Amino acid sequence: TTTPANNLRQNTSFSAATTKVVTFAVAEPDNNYFVFVNFMADPGAVRWWVSNKTTTDFTVNVSSATSASFDWMILR
Repeated sequence: TTTPANNLRQNTSFSAATTKVVTFAVAEPDNNYFVFVNFMADPGAVRWWVSNKTTTDFTVNVSSATSASFDWMILR
């Protein structure tokens, strides 16, 4: 898309959970963006994926509860 992103990147953490909702400071114009996730340490044998992309947030999921920190970045 040629639309610039309102939110670019941030660092956040799970809180002994299997999901982390990342809420944008400013709403995106649509949900047509890519999400990149980089864990700050090796999460081990944990699968992870992004779901529920909306204009105001997205969810990062892991297959077992963790308190791992991660950076995220969106690209439009």
